[in-house]
Amino acid sequence: MSDCDCRPPLQLGIDVLRIGSLAKTIRHDRFLRHLYAPEELAHAESLGDRRREEFLHGRFAAKEAIAKVLGIGLLGDAPPHEIAVLRNAKGEPEPVLRGRAAHCAAVADIAGLTLSISHTRELAAAAAAGWRTACDCGDRGLVNALSEGILARGSAMT
Repeated sequence: MSDCDCRPPLQLGIDVLRIGSLAKTIRHDRFLRHLYAPEELAHAESLGDRRREEFLHGRFAAKEAIAKVLGIGLLGDAPPHEIAVLRNAKGEPEPVLRGRAAHCAAVADIAGLTLSISHTRELAAAAAAGWRTACDCGDRGLVNALSEGILARGSAMT
């Protein structure tokens, strides 16, 4: 491991949101367009009322978790619709950063993101992780040690 005092190579963010806490906000098209990417809104429109509410709350929690990974304020540094949470071919949530959000990730040297979203009837929660390519000082030792540890665990699982 490295003995530098830089930020950790793995940044974590988590957010929990009570379902219904955005009820007034998501009734207004102007706010919806500010909070969500067009693809997210299109998917939300295909859902029934209850599932739509869960979906929008889960996506907002995901945006908050990602903003924490990036070290930014969601409503100040990058508009929420620039942090899109789409679905990959397996149906898993996939963060897509655009505009200022992508710029903030580059400045923070975040090379990749992963995300998990969960909800119940009452709560939506999201956890995000982002990894750097190097420590602030340029030392790759800590990043390499982390990668080796992940690879070793992965090979031990098979």
